[in-house]
Amino acid sequence: MTTFKIGDLVWAKMKGFPKWPGVVAEPTRELKMTKKANSFCIFFFGTNNFAWLEPKCLEAYCEPTDSKKKSGAFKDALAAIEHYKLTGEGGPSTEGETTDPFDQLIRPSASVPNIQSDKKIKTASAKKRRISKDDSQPASSDDDASSEDGAPRSGKAIKLKGSKKSSDITPKGRPPRSSNASSLIKRKKKAENYAADTTTGEATTSRKSLLDRPVLPRAETPPLDLHTISHTLLSKSVVPSDKTFGFIGLGIMGSGIVKNLLNSGHEVHVWDRSPEKSQEFARIGAKLQMTPSDVVGSADITFSCVSDPTAAKELVFGNCGVLREMNVSKAFVEMSGIDPDTSTTICGAINESGGRYLEAMLVGSKAEADEGTLIILAAGDRTLFNDVSSCFEATGRASIFLGEVGAATKMNLIHQMYMGTTMACMAEAMALADRAGLNQAEVLEILGVSNVCSPLLMDKGKAITDCSFSTKFPLRHLSKDMKLVQGLSESLDQPIPIASAANEVFKHARRFGYGDHDAAAVYISASFMHGKLVPPD
Repeated sequence: MTTFKIGDLVWAKMKGFPKWPGVVAEPTRELKMTKKANSFCIFFFGTNNFAWLEPKCLEAYCEPTDSKKKSGAFKDALAAIEHYKLTGEGGPSTEGETTDPFDQLIRPSASVPNIQSDKKIKTASAKKRRISKDDSQPASSDDDASSEDGAPRSGKAIKLKGSKKSSDITPKGRPPRSSNASSLIKRKKKAENYAADTTTGEATTSRKSLLDRPVLPRAETPPLDLHTISHTLLSKSVVPSDKTFGFIGLGIMGSGIVKNLLNSGHEVHVWDRSPEKSQEFARIGAKLQMTPSDVVGSADITFSCVSDPTAAKELVFGNCGVLREMNVSKAFVEMSGIDPDTSTTICGAINESGGRYLEAMLVGSKAEADEGTLIILAAGDRTLFNDVSSCFEATGRASIFLGEVGAATKMNLIHQMYMGTTMACMAEAMALADRAGLNQAEVLEILGVSNVCSPLLMDKGKAITDCSFSTKFPLRHLSKDMKLVQGLSESLDQPIPIASAANEVFKHARRFGYGDHDAAAVYISASFMHGKLVPPD
């Protein structure tokens, strides 16, 4: 296996990105917490970003023979690495970390050192001239005598003006240069310009690379206190059902729901793909099962709350899935955020096995799930809706029956479409306000007393002004719902241009790595899309 050490220059290849010049570096404070086995910390030139990469994604750096067809950002990165080779400046640095919360959030590039002193420049030039003299090569200039790393160029010596062979003289009397030499000289000049730019302390390139983006710390989900009862649940008079309930999926939403079911006196059997989560609930009264089919086998009615349609179908149709134990005495309630087609498919399979089916879409986020104030949109078997009424009372402030299977999933997608477009608009508005020099807290205050005020606006707006994106409702889940909305519009030939544009903003945020952060983190993406991200005063 190829090994590298700190300081080795490399070509680094990340999935979805072109091969990029970098150097093996000491990991930053954030990267140390996410260290990957058998991986090296790589600093990317021209972007000032870091990443963990496996040895198979790395190869020793060598100068490219032709970079004419490369992007401007790539050429800037080459200039940066050549400048680093010449001076040791402009490389990775973990010093000078700011204490400003917004600056810490986006982890801007470390301050770039000033240009080297005149003395260093003269010393380097003298060294190049000596090398050229020793190799018996004419040295009409530093550019002609050396390559970017100061070493002599290979090949034949260049004929100077006055040579007896007129074929070696250009029409203007200048020595001929190979296209490769010309490319090297241009890159050297670009490296010099790169060094000159560092005196300003500003970005060394006017172009934006796909790798040149703000980096958020790893998203953290606020912990759920399993040993307290919410004030809302205490104010309710829930009479628990005598039926046994199963629950599959103890994520952000499922955890709060199961907690309230247990606190309201329901018997609940649980399973999650992370055994640790299941064990936490077992300690407060839940019955732990080994597989999804075991949950169905031990319960009268089973709830499912997972991440997306693919996961929902896998739980039903996969090995040890729901169908293995489904029969006429069983019932299944799907709470996952899915599309109407997926819900109809699952309903058909459950009914064929003799069971009853209900889709119950959840309107709300982590806070509402924890407090027991969700809105539940249900459709399907009406008798099953009645049988789980005590569960809905414990977990929500309203439950609405909408009719046949598909009605609730469609209604939920309409709700998510409205929320997604609203959040994308709010993110762009806050980014524009910041760029215009307005105080974001004052902007939020004005919006809060106007007729556009809403709980969503105030909650996500505060997350933006506080630079706090702990996960209440993951951005990737809202992005998934926006994608499902587009699928619904396609099936109905109904244009949704505004929602489609909002979906692109969320896709941009996911590609930049903000999927596990709260949906409010779309603001960071919206800010970056329109140029350099400038921290607020």
